Amino acid sequence: MKREIRTTMLMPAYMQAFHCIGSECADHCCTMAWKITLDRDTFQTYRASQDSELQPVFMHALKRNRKAASDADYGQIVPQPGASDCPMMDGGLCKVHARLGAAALSDTCFTYPRTTTHFNGVLSQAAALSCPEAARLALSSADAMQWVEYEGVVRESACLPVYGQAAAAAQQLLQEVHHTCLRVLSAPELELWQALALLAILCHELAPLQVQHYPVERTAQVLEAFTAMLESGALNASLAAVQPDLDAQAILLGHTLLNGRSLHRAGRHPRFADVLVRFSSALGETPAEVGKRYPEAALRWRAQVADAGLEYVLRNYVLNLAFREVFPVQGKPGDKLAALVSALVAVRGLCIGLAEEAGAVSLEDMQLAVQSFERVCQHDSTFIGKLAATFSRAGLHAMPRLWPLLRL
Repeated sequence: MKREIRTTMLMPAYMQAFHCIGSECADHCCTMAWKITLDRDTFQTYRASQDSELQPVFMHALKRNRKAASDADYGQIVPQPGASDCPMMDGGLCKVHARLGAAALSDTCFTYPRTTTHFNGVLSQAAALSCPEAARLALSSADAMQWVEYEGVVRESACLPVYGQAAAAAQQLLQEVHHTCLRVLSAPELELWQALALLAILCHELAPLQVQHYPVERTAQVLEAFTAMLESGALNASLAAVQPDLDAQAILLGHTLLNGRSLHRAGRHPRFADVLVRFSSALGETPAEVGKRYPEAALRWRAQVADAGLEYVLRNYVLNLAFREVFPVQGKPGDKLAALVSALVAVRGLCIGLAEEAGAVSLEDMQLAVQSFERVCQHDSTFIGKLAATFSRAGLHAMPRLWPLLRL
């Protein structure tokens, strides 16, 4: 039996209202378009089950993962002929949950879309916005990403440790780096692109230190210098002088959304495919066409978003990503920055395309752009990883080339 504990966690405010809406979900997660992994305990429990209705399904739908890197992906659920949904589904609901209870769900199914991390003694939780209900809540208001302490239930086996083996001083320092990034992204006096431009500087300074496993004294110096730079406003004039490079944005966007990798994944995710169809009908079906139409559409979108008071939507999206991914210290800072910027460029472009196709900006279309894009990224880290790698190889993650790509 999985050990579950009720405890206090740090989370965005929207998480207090989140719950699975089951069969009412417009794009449910129980689909074989994703790889549904089973941890070792769950796999063996299912195989030993004597439930008269579930036992035959378990016998045919479970497969041992002989190349498993850990007990977390010991097995998986395999698709059945002609079916697109998980074989455990029945009328939009899970038969395992209905017959055996929530405790019988695998770690994957029990936790999604929640991600819980354990960092320097603090449990934090946020949701993947590939879930339509999570995306609706997280992007519904400007205060949805306020940080709160909230009591909830977590599984110990599904909590992800962050630098769990590092010394206490190092953990404390890296947690301060992470929280500093969240404060910068949340700062109302900074536009989102300006916040990311500043964080690019921090990531550049942290990159060589990550290779050295973040030596405490040097990392502390970098954080202190960065904080002093923020407080002094030393870069304000430089940022104010940056002009958007709409042509470069259009080229990057066209190659990001209309490449073979994106189109292949659209074939497995109908909602994302529909969004791409709408995007293409408005901005073009090739990168060259996008290059011609994007600049004027982007300027119209910027004005419409300001008039509608929806500037917070993409900020909430980036904040949620940064919080859930423990940006920038869980992984290589340069790669984390490239992934964050690539996601923003892609989602912002989708928002522009949808607004152009509809003739106006709407909150619903912005939520749809975020959710459908995240749907493709979820359980497929290679997708955003390859986009970010392309971004980095072109040198677009470095100043000063990055800033005009970020500004709109």
